Amino acid sequence: MSSSATNLRARLSRDELHQLRWLLGLGLVLLAYWTLFGLEVGSYTAAIFITAVVFSALVFPTWPGWLPRWVRWAILPVGAMYVLYELMTSRFDLLSALVLMVSLLTLYRALQYRRRREDWQLILLCLFIIVLSGVLTLSILFGLQILLFAVVTMALLFVMNLLDRDAGRALTSADWRHFHWPRYLRRLRDALDLRQLFLAGGLFAALVVLSTIIFVAMPRYRIEQAFSFPRLKGVSGFQENIEYKESKELTSDDTIALRVDVPPGVDFRNKADLPYWRMIVFDKYENNAFRTSNVLLPSTYEKSARYMPGKTRQTAGGERTLGKWKYYLEGNVSEYLPILGTFNALTFSSPQAFHPEESVHIYRTDQASPNVIGYEIEDMDMGNTIPAADIDLKAPISRTEVDTEVAKDIAAKKKRISIVYPRTYLGLPTNPEDRAFLDKMVSDIRAGRDDMPLDEFAKRATSILQSQHPASTSVNLPKVPEGRDILVEWMQTKQSSGWCEHFAGSFTLLMRAAGYPTRIAAGYRGATYNSIENYYFVRQSDAHAWAEVFDGRDRWVRYDPTPGGDTSLAGLLGGLTSSVKTEEGWSARMDSLRMLWYRRVINFDQTDQQEFADKVGQYGSELATGIRQWFAALGDNLYNAIIVPLSPWRLEVFGFFALLLAFALRFRLRLHNWWLRASGRGLLGRLSHLAPVRRDAGRWLVRFLPVWQAVAPKLPLTERAVWEQARLDLLALRYGPLETLPDPAQAFQRTRRLLKTRPLRV
Repeated sequence: MSSSATNLRARLSRDELHQLRWLLGLGLVLLAYWTLFGLEVGSYTAAIFITAVVFSALVFPTWPGWLPRWVRWAILPVGAMYVLYELMTSRFDLLSALVLMVSLLTLYRALQYRRRREDWQLILLCLFIIVLSGVLTLSILFGLQILLFAVVTMALLFVMNLLDRDAGRALTSADWRHFHWPRYLRRLRDALDLRQLFLAGGLFAALVVLSTIIFVAMPRYRIEQAFSFPRLKGVSGFQENIEYKESKELTSDDTIALRVDVPPGVDFRNKADLPYWRMIVFDKYENNAFRTSNVLLPSTYEKSARYMPGKTRQTAGGERTLGKWKYYLEGNVSEYLPILGTFNALTFSSPQAFHPEESVHIYRTDQASPNVIGYEIEDMDMGNTIPAADIDLKAPISRTEVDTEVAKDIAAKKKRISIVYPRTYLGLPTNPEDRAFLDKMVSDIRAGRDDMPLDEFAKRATSILQSQHPASTSVNLPKVPEGRDILVEWMQTKQSSGWCEHFAGSFTLLMRAAGYPTRIAAGYRGATYNSIENYYFVRQSDAHAWAEVFDGRDRWVRYDPTPGGDTSLAGLLGGLTSSVKTEEGWSARMDSLRMLWYRRVINFDQTDQQEFADKVGQYGSELATGIRQWFAALGDNLYNAIIVPLSPWRLEVFGFFALLLAFALRFRLRLHNWWLRASGRGLLGRLSHLAPVRRDAGRWLVRFLPVWQAVAPKLPLTERAVWEQARLDLLALRYGPLETLPDPAQAFQRTRRLLKTRPLRV
């Protein structure tokens, strides 16, 4: 840096700007593909492969230029055939095919050396992918992803604007022949204008703040129902029916199914029994499967935002908790809503197509929402009983009636048993050998006591099942003879393992064989406490099934025959204890961010809006009061400092500041010189378009040169030399190398003195 030319900021050539434009486009594609990994669609193998291809093109930008033309053109027809294949193999899952098609189009456009028109197409494709992923997942990452997308897109548009005259040019492989990443990064660093970068960052931050204000202030409208997206391939911790097979194995899914804000005073950690999140009831048993009978399945749905059941029958054992429970059910978990028991009111965050089945106290939306669904329950029971419906109390239910109806159906050679609710609560296998085995087990349990109470019989049946069968996540039975019941065969095979569905199903058949109306209830059991944001969450692996038995009077009593009484899938795989776990680590902090996202963004409604406005008003009032008090205290302190006599401590403080002021005045020129020199170097120099010393020198030159031109010819030689030296110092400070600058403060002081002694006379 020995000349003034070396001090000019480095500029990227047009070829380098074209390279930057192409590389930013690849970065945009990688950002869009990142969002795809949050979707449960298609195959991750294709997404990983496409991401790896784009990343390799970013690291080695020369190889796309060596691809033969026929390879690039083959991407579209081959991709179309692959999309068609995925569409047929996925049973015409339109969403998966759409995502795959857009991904392949983006890949096709990304691997080209693009012109400006292709860059616009690439931006729109990437925006479509990101918005689609954000709408379907509502992930907390979506906020970060859309911010990054905006930053990269703004940079790409800025470079495209700089290359407006070369809009039709596309790079070739020759343009990358001498490309070297370290050298290119150094060029970018040298050309980077930090001042403009900070200004752009400030404008972007202001845009984010303004968008947040608009989001908070705008009226709340829910528009999810205005768009119809195909359902994602979701996983569920439980199924909508229970089918028994000779061989089957479960796998654990530790994703979170729902989160719950509980009312004040509710603390599951202090309870001996884990909560049962009841969702679905299976009353009909046939063909080796428990299902919900057609009578209980809804045929119509009413769209509403609030539901209030009729007067609920209070039962012994009820434990009604006053207050509001706020649920956040993850997308694609189920259309059935988890509850703990009866309640007074249910309110959705937005109107839902909804059906309540009060005969079994099951509540269902028309389909599993692809987005998180928020709802609020007021005053809910947490006991181990469910009130019986009027039909349960009025309809005759007996083992003999059901057997007679089944015999008529078999005689008529009907393939399906036509018994209906509530007689389905006594339905059993029709094979005589299976019935004989069940009757023998019932006889063994009763041990000759026909008057055995319900609770005692249930406990004995549970004890036998638990002693003869270990809990496990796999079952492997020998070949079951044709026509025999698989669940009965599982009970006959001693030490055959199974999970909650086997124990609940076997218990149900035994209770029905003894004449007790029984059904299976399923949902989740257990919870984990997040100590960061003080809420509970339930994982998919907490899925569980248990039994409910009609007591013959007015209620259904819950019995859990699974070994330990608390062994859900999570317990079988991870050793679930009988108490609620607490999570405090890094994963808890990350999940608490998601909960905040749900509370403050996804379900931000008019009530939250009013609450936020009240808090802002309260904060503004408190801030104004605090400022007034601060100024009043400052005035009192100044007044006391003046009227109170000086103490030794005050003299020491005043003396220190006086010495500091004297030091600054004594060495003000040196301090000024140091600042002017330092501000032109390093990061300080890059923060400003022009170093302060050069800017000040330019201002002095504008004032000095007219005076010097007017008075210099009339001055004596000795005085003219002083003026000439001052001019040369100003020129050196303005255009000379920063390493050899004269003392700036002295030069500016000399210039000021000369202008005062020789003013310009008109």
